[in-house]
Amino acid sequence: MNKIFNYISSGTGFGIKFILIISLIASITTTLNLRDNARIAIPYAQQAADKLLPVTISNNTITNPTDTFRDATLILGTFNEQPLLLPIILNTTVDSLDATRLPAGIYLTRKYIYTVNDNQIRTTQYPESLKLEKQDYTKTFSDFLNQMTVYVWIFCAIGLFVFCFLSTIVFSFTAWLLSLLFRKPINFDSRMRLSTLCLFVIYMLAFFANTLGVAIPGFGLFIIMIIAQGILIHMLPIKSAEA
Repeated sequence: MNKIFNYISSGTGFGIKFILIISLIASITTTLNLRDNARIAIPYAQQAADKLLPVTISNNTITNPTDTFRDATLILGTFNEQPLLLPIILNTTVDSLDATRLPAGIYLTRKYIYTVNDNQIRTTQYPESLKLEKQDYTKTFSDFLNQMTVYVWIFCAIGLFVFCFLSTIVFSFTAWLLSLLFRKPINFDSRMRLSTLCLFVIYMLAFFANTLGVAIPGFGLFIIMIIAQGILIHMLPIKSAEA
């Protein structure tokens, strides 16, 4: 315990290495969960491909099939005992649609792809040329997902590092308030190291609790963090706290 107190009061830096460890662990677990959830969608994507293909695009326009309507709507499950549908419609009888009147889904015309959800409507042009045959794309979908996983992990790791660092700064402020309460003045660097250690320990506890199926809400983690800070500040020797 004395080593922890010495690190908090007499160590150097902000405890960046602990923030880095938290960010790496959190980003890896988050990315793997996202990848596993996305893999569930691969069979659905293949179902849609079986119904929509073959398709040939030339000059940013679908040239085959022509004057065709294909419905590849997928049943993703049930919600409130009703089927949960994802409309995927290919309609090459028209160039464009009034997407404001369409339910959430994906709609393909001769010239555009419309992605409709509750919040927005996105219109995308086709590439210059493309030919998609009717075949098994399961491996292609899987390889693409694996490639995207790497990019998602990189952005996730950077984002979580920034988030954890900013969180530590916020908790250094709560540590300052607690230091006033216990009348133990602690400089900024020491408050950062204290907050980083608390954040690291509490995150690891939350991680293991989650693997056991026990989810701790965000507000609960915030309260536990404040309590942990208070305990450590209360236990800090006054001489060390003033160092």
